[in-house]
Amino acid sequence: MNTTITAAVQSSGDHSIREYVHEFVANLKSGRLKLPSIPDVAVRVGRAVNDANTDSEDIARIIQMDPTLTVRLLKVANSPAYGGRGAIESCTDAVTRLGRGTTQNLIISFVLKNSFHTNSPVLRDRMRTLWRHSARVAALCQVLAKMTPGLSPDKAMLVGVLHDVGAIPLLRAAESHPELAERPEMLDRLVYLLQARVSAAILHKWEFAGLYVEAALHSEDWTYAGSQQADYVDILIIAQLHAYVGSQRSTRLPRIDEVPAFKKLALGELTPRNSLLILDEAEQEIHEVEKMLDGAH
Repeated sequence: MNTTITAAVQSSGDHSIREYVHEFVANLKSGRLKLPSIPDVAVRVGRAVNDANTDSEDIARIIQMDPTLTVRLLKVANSPAYGGRGAIESCTDAVTRLGRGTTQNLIISFVLKNSFHTNSPVLRDRMRTLWRHSARVAALCQVLAKMTPGLSPDKAMLVGVLHDVGAIPLLRAAESHPELAERPEMLDRLVYLLQARVSAAILHKWEFAGLYVEAALHSEDWTYAGSQQADYVDILIIAQLHAYVGSQRSTRLPRIDEVPAFKKLALGELTPRNSLLILDEAEQEIHEVEKMLDGAH
């Protein structure tokens, strides 16, 4: 168990939480905690995107094997965020308009949303809330990356989409622990303590690049310092804090200008007020990305 989790568990006065955390960590280490597999279509699209010998038609041919994904991709390609002068109707044209990297990120996002599902009515709302949070954070990450030299908005968006993936096996495992489902505060605490570590394990299993694994691992490490230059962890941390503004949880979080990540974004020229104003001005863009990820059915 890493030192962050150990300290958090030891500071908890709830003996049951400590037992559950130790059980889940042991299951994660031994492989007994069932981690989700990345859907095959995402793997195949990724291989095609990274193959210099493929073109938009090759990538589209894979996507078109899933009609639902095809409809979603066309909807995004014709949305205000990416729409050109005229509407497009073919998947190949959608891939060309969006670009290979954006197409891959969107396909990953679409199939990942389907993973935020459970047959338990008690847990269903939590899955839905987590996905909406991921979509909001992804949109904020994209906007913040546009303000930060050297970082890719597309990669930043995917960092936001992926950072909560560890909650999926934790909530599903709770289906076999009815007492957890009946004690939502305990379940939320368990997810909070373990989600980052499980997310990193899943992304490592899925063979994502190190930047995604590191971002997920440190997603709520508010004291993260990293290097002198802003990285995707910094973007994710600030996006998370912005996403929590106005929520009950915000009262338990540090002020945005108190975390090391804040001073590295936009070359250190941001102030808390300017940061909020900039994101307020970009709210329409943020809304479009959220809609794209959460509502593209």
